[in-house]
Amino acid sequence: MKKLLTLLTLLALTASGAAAVQDESGSFIGMFTTETGTACDVDLAIGAETIVYIIASLNADGIPALSACEFKVDNYPGNPGYPTAIITPSWTTGLVIGDDPAVSISLAYENPLPEAQLVVLGELSFLVFDPTWIVGEYVMTIAPADGQTYINVVDDAFTTWWVNGGTFTFNCEGECPCEPTVGAEEASWTSIKALY
Repeated sequence: MKKLLTLLTLLALTASGAAAVQDESGSFIGMFTTETGTACDVDLAIGAETIVYIIASLNADGIPALSACEFKVDNYPGNPGYPTAIITPSWTTGLVIGDDPAVSISLAYENPLPEAQLVVLGELSFLVFDPTWIVGEYVMTIAPADGQTYINVVDDAFTTWWVNGGTFTFNCEGECPCEPTVGAEEASWTSIKALY
């Protein structure tokens, strides 16, 4: 029964038009080079595996637990295959809808992850063979899945929250901060409040 409920939550999450509550506690989904979420940039090494972890950074003052989420990786370079590069995504749950991180990935967990500040959702393994494939600074961002307005996180009470997305930079050439981007709705509301 629990698996069915989790799967139904995941399917509801992927339906467009789902109402979401804005998380104002600072929770976000980002990409990092460590499972502890300490660095969000790396120089790509040719012929060596580079792991990029996708992590939900949750603030228990806002989102008490994670049972599902939905997002995409904007500017995802795709998987051109050998002899250019092989990118292999893997997720920390078997309940996954979507197979293209550039379009939409929805994840659900049979047992919600309670009060976890950092939740590793999955990883992208980059194995690059062609040194001309990604050159210079290359930025990827966690963004709303295609057809969605928000990056969605579902808590253990099945409330859908929208959170911001973090950036990740290959071959950083200057300052490449890990701070999450501000969602469009939040920026618009801030602009409206400033008028009064």
